[in-house]
Amino acid sequence: MAISTYSELQTAVANWLDRDDLTDRIPEFIALAEARFNRVLRLRSMESKQTASTIGGREITISPQATYR
Repeated sequence: MAISTYSELQTAVANWLDRDDLTDRIPEFIALAEARFNRVLRLRSMESKQTASTIGGREITISPQATYR
């Protein structure tokens, strides 16, 4: 099943949970999953480079390293 809208995602989560008492918390579950994905996944578009000059005048490029949990 392809999920292409937020409503379809909520329905898929509700079907997977198979519990009526957690329906109101589904948006919270989705937000928590998105937050975790943003902490763990690293994409090239999320990275930035910084240039620094050394005492000798040479420039070096510093790329931040990804941290995984």
